Amino acid sequence: MKLTMDWSRLSSPALVLAVANFLLFAGISLAIGGDALNGKVEQGRYFLWGRHQAYLETTRQVYWFSKVHGFSVFILPPLALLVQSLVRRSRRAA
Repeated sequence: MKLTMDWSRLSSPALVLAVANFLLFAGISLAIGGDALNGKVEQGRYFLWGRHQAYLETTRQVYWFSKVHGFSVFILPPLALLVQSLVRRSRRAA
């Protein structure tokens, strides 16, 4: 019994997920007025870095959602490219 994974089923969804995640992040950032990647926390108050080059105060929950979602925008594309690379390698080997 061979225990291998069919990577070809994951490559396109991984790339689509990475692109969709970026577009979702951009849309949410526009809707809430900024993002937490360049935001700050001062004296227990949470600020997003806004579209108008200014800080915008927000709730703790929105700040952390934006921060985590922002990091995922940088993590998912390399993972998607890694999956794509593994798919190509497995197709060449087959």
